[in-house]
Amino acid sequence: DLIAVIELERKAINDLKAAMGVRDLAAISTALKTATKLGLGSRKEAQQAEVLRAKLEEEDRIIRQLERAAEERDLEKLGDYINSATENGLDGHDAVTAARKVMDELLAETDAEKQEEMRAEEEKRKAEYESKIDGIKAEISEALKAEDMDKVSDLKSKAIESGMKKEDLDSLLGAAEAMEANKEMLSELSAAMETMKQFAESKNGITDAEVKQLQEVIDRARQTELSENVPLFKEAIEYLSKVEKQLDIQAQLKSAMEEGTFEALKDALEAAGDLELDIDLVVEAREMMKDKGADRPVEIRKQADEVGEIDEDEFERRRRQNLMMAKNERFSFKKFYKIRSNGDYVKGVYFNKKKIADGKLAYQKTIIPKSILNLKTKDLNKMALGINKSILGYCGEQPMQFPATLAQDILIKGLEENELVDEIFIQLCKHLTNNRKPESVGRAWQLLCMAVGTFPPSGDFEHYLLNFLIEHITVPGLVGNYARYSLRRLEGMLIRGASGFVPTIDEILAYKERPPVLSTIELVDGTHLTEDLPIPPDLNVTRVLEICTHFLNLEDDRKESFGIFVQDDEDDEDEGELAASAYSAMRQQQEAGNDEDGPPPPPGAGNDAPQPPPRTPRPLRGKDYMGDVVVQMTRQRRRTTFVFKRKIFTAGSDYKSKDPVYSRLMYLQAADEVISGNVVVDKEADLLFLTAIAIAADSEEFPSKEEDLLEASLTEYIPLAWRSKKTDANWARAVISQRGKVIRKPAEYLETTYVDIVSKYPLWGQCFFYVRKEIEGSDMICGVSHKGIHFYSLKRKQLQVYNFAELERWGGSSTQFWVLVNDKTKKKKVRVALYTSQARDMSNLILDYAKLTKK
Repeated sequence: DLIAVIELERKAINDLKAAMGVRDLAAISTALKTATKLGLGSRKEAQQAEVLRAKLEEEDRIIRQLERAAEERDLEKLGDYINSATENGLDGHDAVTAARKVMDELLAETDAEKQEEMRAEEEKRKAEYESKIDGIKAEISEALKAEDMDKVSDLKSKAIESGMKKEDLDSLLGAAEAMEANKEMLSELSAAMETMKQFAESKNGITDAEVKQLQEVIDRARQTELSENVPLFKEAIEYLSKVEKQLDIQAQLKSAMEEGTFEALKDALEAAGDLELDIDLVVEAREMMKDKGADRPVEIRKQADEVGEIDEDEFERRRRQNLMMAKNERFSFKKFYKIRSNGDYVKGVYFNKKKIADGKLAYQKTIIPKSILNLKTKDLNKMALGINKSILGYCGEQPMQFPATLAQDILIKGLEENELVDEIFIQLCKHLTNNRKPESVGRAWQLLCMAVGTFPPSGDFEHYLLNFLIEHITVPGLVGNYARYSLRRLEGMLIRGASGFVPTIDEILAYKERPPVLSTIELVDGTHLTEDLPIPPDLNVTRVLEICTHFLNLEDDRKESFGIFVQDDEDDEDEGELAASAYSAMRQQQEAGNDEDGPPPPPGAGNDAPQPPPRTPRPLRGKDYMGDVVVQMTRQRRRTTFVFKRKIFTAGSDYKSKDPVYSRLMYLQAADEVISGNVVVDKEADLLFLTAIAIAADSEEFPSKEEDLLEASLTEYIPLAWRSKKTDANWARAVISQRGKVIRKPAEYLETTYVDIVSKYPLWGQCFFYVRKEIEGSDMICGVSHKGIHFYSLKRKQLQVYNFAELERWGGSSTQFWVLVNDKTKKKKVRVALYTSQARDMSNLILDYAKLTKK
């Protein structure tokens, strides 16, 4: 018993310390003998005891010699022995005092010269002794400051050997003794913990008596000066709490097994899983739960319309709770309790049994011999084999026609047969484990994305599926994208209930064209309209806009004029790139720019080629797909943001709205256009008034002091072209002067007033693009509005306007935009060609306006 051995060693060391403390030669000899038997001869305490024993024996010899010399009244010997006694720190000993008295009597009978000589020799020896002792004291003090306990121990032996007085040594080594005691206590704590860990790792579990041993050591440590904040002490206390919890869980497992209900066993095993217990009791309880769960009906969460509304805070709370629990390693899908045993799985198989059993939960391109899970009936097992065949067919492992139909059949079976949902999910997890075929991996992830959007796993399997997805969300490329999408869809399904909708064949086919994505869409002020919104591959921009207007509760008839813009972020380098393995060659060609309908890639450019004009936020067409945009932007290593704002402005469409949401959106867009410089405000007085309106609309209270206004980010409201014309303090002073015009005005009034003012500027309602006449020429600006095409200098001075009535045709390539116009002044058709990287964006927007003009 390790604890018993530690106790014996501790007692032997304490006996040594006690014997040394009273300088008892016999006790020291006895304690040393015991310590040697226990193999403690190399301990510092034993070595110091050896030194002290030798010292005490030397002192005893000197005293006996001194006493004989005194009896013989031998002056020469008395002088030598008294000097030896002085050198060994025995000045205060009774025998030395008596011998010195005899020596004084003898000296009185000698001549004065002899007396002086002997006294001088004694003083010299005494001074040398004191100097040596002072040096040792200084060394001990330095070693204590450095907390060098090995050196302190060596110096202690040296001090004993040199005859340092016990009280002086004790005074110096008081702190060292405390440090040493703490070190010993920590060593004992460490040994007790190691012993406890051996018990805890045993398949038999732990007992109260074993835990009590650790408790006793901790109790002794608490009686010392050792702080509980010392890492090892703190770890011991935490470990004690863990093993005490293990005792409770072992009792809970036993009680659950006696009760014999599925729920009690599940609760006990989940508690055991939290501590990652791997003991025989857990195995027995798991087997019992498997038996109890065999006839238990599979519970699937109700459909969304049966669950009721859940607010966002509650949704987020539940989502985080689910994720936190699912991250535990015990929820690896391979540990699901319903998985068949290897023997059952290969029963009836005649060849390669071990290989088939070993691959039960890993990718294989052949059909499985049985369902992965223990299913209730032979019919369900037969259906599970059919599902596996369909998975292999969809993923390209088995040559089968109409793969989209196979995928749909899997989803229908999962929706109709609750008993099969976990089998479907675990077969997909199996197919994705150790699968080195990119095409097959992509197809299996597509199936998983569809499945989590159609039905959730059972309550028993949900955390296992979450764990599988969490493990893959950080994988680079397409796999990580699919995993993040699936996780988001599943989180919503688990909280809000099943959708109950099976994708159509067309919707399934869309997965081959583009990946599903998670999209965050912002308003112009950076507020998130949607965050990680799951967008399946069949959902085009028009349908995404419907979702956005629904989220906003936007009711104004002009909601149809809003669009989604793709805005390049400042840092457009993206390390992650979506893999293309799951896409057809045709799709890759489309993404490379060979598709007349698709958005173009940026113009190719070598190191010496001129750079194209800068990009501006580009409006997406209603028939564009977000997945295509994400793939294209990622391949071009461009970080982008999706922005929801008004895209189309028609004549007379700026009338006041009764919809506060619409009014707010228009105010935000108007403010953004002014601040960004798209709408140029020429007069300072107008700018100051607009700035004051914006600050008042955005603030609960308009700051009354200049410094408060600056702290409220005043300069962010000032267009860049104006900022350098005043110091920040002067801008604050100027805006404060407008305060009286806007305070105490309702926010709705301020926002409407702001839009009324801005909408009267000629640049309002235009979408701008950078263009050039020559590839290496200067940039200018092209604006598209309901009036036609406008060309401006960089300072927004109008250069040319072509009304839609003058436009014959227009088009573009990846590097050029062209338009054929009827030039009334020249009375002929003129082809205007301009260099830009946004030609198709311009063409599509002009087409939208041209259609409205015809209407």
